[in-house]
Amino acid sequence: MPQSKGRYEFLGFRLDVQERLLLRDGGSVSITPKIFDMLLLFLENPNRLLGKDEIMRIVWPDTHVDEATLTRTISELRKTLGQTAGEANLVQTVPKRGYRFVAPVAAVFDPEPEAAVVLEPVAQLTDPPAISENEQARRTSLWNFRPVAVLATLFAGTVLVLAGVWALEVSRTPPVSQSVAVLPFKHLGSSGADQFLELGIADTLITRLSSVPALNVRPASAVRKYGDPEQDPAAVGRILKVDTVLDGSVQTMLDKIRVTLRLIRVRDAKPLWAATLDGDARDLFSLQDSVSQEVARALKLQLSPNEKDLFVKRATDDSGAYRSYLKGRFFLGKRSPEGYEKAIDYFQEATQADPSYALAYAGLADVYLLLQGDGLQNPQEATPKARAAAEKALQLDPALGAAHNSLAAIAEDYDRDYPAAEKEFKLALKLDPGFATAHEWYADYLGLMGRFDQALAEEDRALEIDPLSLTINEKKGKVLLWARRYDQAIEQLQKTLEMDPSFSPALIWLSRVYAVRGMAVDSLAESQKQNQAQHSTTTMETLAMSYAAAGDKPAALEILRELQERERREYISTFNLSYVYVFLKDRDKALEELNAALERHDMNVSSLKVDPLLDPLRGDPRFHALLKRANLATNEPFATSVHLLSYR
Repeated sequence: MPQSKGRYEFLGFRLDVQERLLLRDGGSVSITPKIFDMLLLFLENPNRLLGKDEIMRIVWPDTHVDEATLTRTISELRKTLGQTAGEANLVQTVPKRGYRFVAPVAAVFDPEPEAAVVLEPVAQLTDPPAISENEQARRTSLWNFRPVAVLATLFAGTVLVLAGVWALEVSRTPPVSQSVAVLPFKHLGSSGADQFLELGIADTLITRLSSVPALNVRPASAVRKYGDPEQDPAAVGRILKVDTVLDGSVQTMLDKIRVTLRLIRVRDAKPLWAATLDGDARDLFSLQDSVSQEVARALKLQLSPNEKDLFVKRATDDSGAYRSYLKGRFFLGKRSPEGYEKAIDYFQEATQADPSYALAYAGLADVYLLLQGDGLQNPQEATPKARAAAEKALQLDPALGAAHNSLAAIAEDYDRDYPAAEKEFKLALKLDPGFATAHEWYADYLGLMGRFDQALAEEDRALEIDPLSLTINEKKGKVLLWARRYDQAIEQLQKTLEMDPSFSPALIWLSRVYAVRGMAVDSLAESQKQNQAQHSTTTMETLAMSYAAAGDKPAALEILRELQERERREYISTFNLSYVYVFLKDRDKALEELNAALERHDMNVSSLKVDPLLDPLRGDPRFHALLKRANLATNEPFATSVHLLSYR
């Protein structure tokens, strides 16, 4: 389907949405990305009061900012529009509440040919009997009752409805990849929202929709923050860079459940389809199958046998196990020590309730891999647990792509069995081609092997699925560093930090790129900023490296002494300590720390072959022996290159 040519016009200005340009009287107006996003938000909502929290959440979706930042940006927007203190503001301040854009706005979309598609309404399975006003009032008072199993299971029965809409939309046009975001479902009723459950239900729907090759579905991690019932779905869709958004709500009453769905085209906020589905809460698993079959026949879907199997596949029949699994995914998404601990408890609870629940075992594998990946647990403790959970998941479900992805990471970073790792990565992607994390981790593997063009192609595929992922954007910067494309790496990491200035991994890698590039002052500035904000072992290691790169040996040694003291109480990656000794020009200590990292199965050892921060060690026979022990002793493409780092 051709892309729209959307623009907004007001008072001589023209905002081109697709090109991200602001024009005035035919000339371009300089505008920063955040001011553009804020102006676009106002133009999408002319004369509407936008609360401060709403503006900050949409304009800075991945960053916590204060009102002072908002006020400064509003001021910059007014300056961009040419306003001075003596002029009436187009952006009016509503004290203690927010802001309102008061200029007349015209939204213009260039006409384009569209296939004549008639979307037939989907009938309810049964029409509810007429009830008296008194009975209706009595039932309405019971909307607080929310059986979790009811909310958790009807969504599989609605998936084919959405897939049918897509089939009708594209059936008369050449096949193209359509992007869609499934927002967290809202609870309608007087009881409080159950955040982890609403997100988990969206995750279930996302997983099933991802099995349709024609759809490019944003992962649950990308939509997690957009659960506000007052938000504009089309505006969220613009942030997520998708063609369409699925917005939904859930109500329960007595033994009935009602799901309301809307599919909205982002470019013009036009509803493409809507449906209200009523079902029986007493037999939800059977209902999901019958709804799927009836809708598939009504919409004449052309699904392959494998796709049909995926749509009706049940991960568990135990509602209690499913509830625990949803809690586990919710707390895993917090990426914090406390979140990991709770995630383990809930995933284990799910496996105890249903020992055949493969997804719960895959969730456990994810937790243990992230614990060691974030430096919170010794790999020799965490990885065997991750391996056991992933293998159990595959024993129960050999086609589970997530579990194959976990085994690939273990083969790469713990076993140093690189052929086995690539085999598992490829299998994970074959089983789940829309799995952004699998593309991200496979890209990392390809970079470690020195196959940089392939690695960057995989990173771009991961970003196509999840363009706002901070982790994927940061990983691309790291691969560019490994490829010695330093300026591109700096640009990519700075782009990542524009999305979230406090994102620690991007700050750390930017410090390292600056250091290897010979920009010691910049490296130190970034390291100090991050260590003040977080003061973790990793930020301390990076700060020590930056001090060493800047020639401040006493400051670097002081941090090393503090790290040695902390190592008595917690796990510390000795691999990162090797960077400090490289810049201190202590070759023996650097190699000593690398050997210790290899003995402890530190995942970073896999980067020995390509890491430019280790280039000064490459002429040492002990380094080549280390490569051999790590199964990386192949022809080194960088050994004879000219590097900024040198002991000469």
